[in-house]
Amino acid sequence: MNKKLVYLIPAMLLFFGIAFLNINCGGEVKAKVEIKAETPPPPPPPPPKEEPKIEQKQADPWLGDLDAGDMAWNQRDYARARESYKAALEKGAPQGRVAGRIGYIDNKLDNNVDSALQKYEEAIGKTFDDQNDKAAVYSWRGLIMYNSGKGDAATADIDAALQINPKNVLALYGKALILTDQGKYKDAIGILNQVIAADATHHPAINLRAKCEIQEGEYEGSIADFTKAIELAPDLPTYYVNRAEIYIIGGEYDKALKDLNFAKDKFENAEAYAALGTLYMTKNWSGYDIAKAKEYTQKAVEINKEENYSEKYSKLYETAKKLDAGATTKTPPSKGTESKSDESYSKSKAMMMNK
Repeated sequence: MNKKLVYLIPAMLLFFGIAFLNINCGGEVKAKVEIKAETPPPPPPPPPKEEPKIEQKQADPWLGDLDAGDMAWNQRDYARARESYKAALEKGAPQGRVAGRIGYIDNKLDNNVDSALQKYEEAIGKTFDDQNDKAAVYSWRGLIMYNSGKGDAATADIDAALQINPKNVLALYGKALILTDQGKYKDAIGILNQVIAADATHHPAINLRAKCEIQEGEYEGSIADFTKAIELAPDLPTYYVNRAEIYIIGGEYDKALKDLNFAKDKFENAEAYAALGTLYMTKNWSGYDIAKAKEYTQKAVEINKEENYSEKYSKLYETAKKLDAGATTKTPPSKGTESKSDESYSKSKAMMMNK
């Protein structure tokens, strides 16, 4: 081979190789430039999204006191409930139950009828979350009116309560009281049955039903109801006296004497002393003793000087004194003359209904 070709061939290969590399590099650079030119810059990031502002509602300033009052009320801690309710009322609590319950407590704890009536009037003009609370306020006021002898006002309030809630137990009881005063004993018993069905522990309703039952001649039913009332409220002397008076109407004098002596000794109760005095004035009873009658009726007057029945007890005492002045101390009847229709208790039913 020619020595010139030997040297020429590698030189040519080197030349063409360099040219090829230059061409490729140039094209590659151009391609990269073109790509960069075609790619747009990334968009700027969006501004941060503003969260909507939630306005914080400020709690009512009276809310804590209202909750505390409701809790104490449910626990029957009435003194503490009144304190909390008064604080809520001073801070502007709009609920009618606040003023209404203060009125109830004023009447219950302090026997402050005027304050109670003022609060009830204030409550009725406010709003009520639960209409049953409004019915309760009308019922409470109606019962005060009833006990004050204001029958028309009592009827209006009780009817207003029943219009709001026909099943309101307190209003139904008030309606039964009004019917009893009107001599509608059967109607009263029907309503009292509703009360007792709703609340089997409602001893005032059971006591009132017993009074109505004796007016309808239901002797056994009356005794059973008074006994049930005593079981539910053994510390109320009135129930013992009421049952004793039924025993007397039925001629069961020994049972009556036991109830009355218990009430007298345990409670130092004026009603028990007065009933004992009346019993000892019962001429058809073998235990007739006018000296004891005078002693017990006088004691009833002394205990009850400033209470509701002082005038009635005074009349009993005056009767005992007259009998004592015109008769021997003891005049036991002849054997077999004891009677269920004794003259000293000829008006026992009417007397009982007035208590």
